[in-house]
Amino acid sequence: MKRRNLLSLLTAACVITTACSCTGIQQNTPAEGTNAASKIPEKTSETAETTAASTETSVTSGDLQTGSVSLSLADMFTTRDYEIGYSDCTEISLSDSGSSVTGNGASVSGNVVTITESGSYRITGTLTDGQIVVDAGDEKVQLVLDNASVTCAGSAALYIKSADKVFITTAAGSDNKLASTGEFQQSDDNKIDGAVFAKSDITFNGTGALDVSCETAHGIVGKDDIKVTGGTYTIASAKKGIDCNESVRFADGSITVTSGTDGIHAENSDDASKAFVYIGGGSINITSGSDAIDASGEILTSDGNVTITSDGGAENAPAHNNNDFGMRWDRDQATSDSDSAASSAKGLKSDGLITINGGTFIIDSSDDAIHADNVSITGGTITATTGDDGIHADNTVTISDGTVNIIESYEGIEGEIIGLSGGSITVKASDDGMNAAGGSTDVSSFGGRGGMETDQNAKLTISGGRITVNADGDGLDSNGYLYITGGTTFVSGPTNSGNGALDYGISATITGGSIIAAGAMGMAENFGSESTQGAILYTFDSSIAAGTEISLLDESGKTLISYAPEKAFQCAVISTPDIAAGSTYTVKAGDSSYPVEMTSNIYGSGSGMGGFGGRGRFDENSESSGNSENFGANGENFGGKGGFGGRGGRRNFTDSVSDDSSESGSAAQNQQETPSVSSGSSDADKKDSQAANEQMPQRPDDGQMPQRPDDGQMPQRPGDGQMPQRPGDGQMPEDSVSA
Repeated sequence: MKRRNLLSLLTAACVITTACSCTGIQQNTPAEGTNAASKIPEKTSETAETTAASTETSVTSGDLQTGSVSLSLADMFTTRDYEIGYSDCTEISLSDSGSSVTGNGASVSGNVVTITESGSYRITGTLTDGQIVVDAGDEKVQLVLDNASVTCAGSAALYIKSADKVFITTAAGSDNKLASTGEFQQSDDNKIDGAVFAKSDITFNGTGALDVSCETAHGIVGKDDIKVTGGTYTIASAKKGIDCNESVRFADGSITVTSGTDGIHAENSDDASKAFVYIGGGSINITSGSDAIDASGEILTSDGNVTITSDGGAENAPAHNNNDFGMRWDRDQATSDSDSAASSAKGLKSDGLITINGGTFIIDSSDDAIHADNVSITGGTITATTGDDGIHADNTVTISDGTVNIIESYEGIEGEIIGLSGGSITVKASDDGMNAAGGSTDVSSFGGRGGMETDQNAKLTISGGRITVNADGDGLDSNGYLYITGGTTFVSGPTNSGNGALDYGISATITGGSIIAAGAMGMAENFGSESTQGAILYTFDSSIAAGTEISLLDESGKTLISYAPEKAFQCAVISTPDIAAGSTYTVKAGDSSYPVEMTSNIYGSGSGMGGFGGRGRFDENSESSGNSENFGANGENFGGKGGFGGRGGRRNFTDSVSDDSSESGSAAQNQQETPSVSSGSSDADKKDSQAANEQMPQRPDDGQMPQRPDDGQMPQRPGDGQMPQRPGDGQMPEDSVSA
């Protein structure tokens, strides 16, 4: 798929900025070597053309790199964007029915002041119902606000009708106000809908304060670029706080936005290289009714402190309506933003790429915290509390450095391809911790292996970093492939047998790194035989309390890895580079020890999803069909491999262990699939279990597996079309591990 990637890693450059100052106005030019001084010259048309020609790169399902064209800070800001001094200024004194101009380039008509020439204009005083208009053709204009206040009923307080570029400088120590009240009334061909409305590039700088408010529409609207390099800004609006067509760029300053819809919005349907948001510094605080930062282009950050609350935060998120088979309603399915119950309310949202190279982000969102086609995190600190996904990419998520702490989420990190190669990542999720899913799926086998569908393109790869997952659903889940080649990974959960600490649709391979993944045993899966590193799936005799340390010791008693899961657990997948076939190890859980003899690379097979019954057979003569609680056991069930149930192993809904369980019994249980009825069970028990199994769906007399009808539809139960249920109470399995 083709994507336009505008922004990438930033390189700093330093300049010394000089400026003239007017009496009473403090000069504030960046000093050499400071962060502010590294923002240099403006993007030229040649640079823009080169960038546009170079931005188109291919993001394929096999890539874990999104790739971007390098665009330095020199392309983001000009020297002039930082200059706040001025000379040869024209003085404008505002007063209801009595405004005056001293100097050239401006005129007064009633309560409207119009600026028509290039130059610097110092504005003081108050208009309770008036307007400042800039109509200067292709000229550059600087407005210095020095305790100026303009309120306009029915239009913009500041209307930039024409200019090459306008610089709005807040004088040191000044408090300024630009406000729009009432419904907008159009006075010309431009649809004015903001308290500040600019048809040209606009830069906000200075050291003073500016309050922008709009009762019925947007705060600041820019048809070209909007830049902020200094000053303190408070923006309150009924709709969008800042709305632009080309870019919004922050280098410094303090910005507080309270908006009825999006906080910062950049959109351009004609040019995908535009409509981006760049954060290179400053402090930004957004409280929004919809998305906090939304760009049809890219979002890139290198520095700054950003605090976000969207749509009341995570506590205001609508409930997730999961059905019995894991399908869920998602806010992304909303058809329009007019549907307030399902409108988008994300933290950071891009239709292209989000690249976080630095900065600190605190996000509390009712919708996804970070959402884009592709997400690349190479630095910075992210703390997210969300009512939906922590990080969601339609295509690829890559994390190579930085700190990501997802405190609360529905799904922690989701994308068709997830690549984790560095950094510190902590995830807490009420569903899957990591979920590699999307795009093309194959649902010809109802369950696949470990889920409702498989995706040949889906990949979850962990090659570095420290990852900790606490999930109520699957811990690490891939609808396709799961690869672990490095890093240190710990997984707590799930406690219910409908999910697994590891879950994969096609295969799981470990060739490096270390992992302990502890959870319920009903859907437990181990790594596959393709793995070159040893892996142990150990099932304990009973549920073990949360906080109990799991350790793996070698023959000399040395601890190879240890972890205390945050949830109760009954089995654990353990792998380190030290595990090798032919050696004996000890798994410890608290004070209990269990010997493990590695006769091959892989110790212990799991149940897997197995679709409706795992890989089992409803056969009264099957050795493992004696326990009616085992909904399939070992053999061929109603779907078997690739049929109605997919390919799983033993599917024991109650996670029961044999009555004569012991350390040796537990070891046998881990070496092979466990019979559901112990050899010591009574004849009466077996008879009861056989009777129960006789009620189960059986294969036809010809011994063939059920086939789909000619219309290619999956078999349904007559009448209501629901899935077959276990006889008796007809209920699906209950949780097996106590919390």
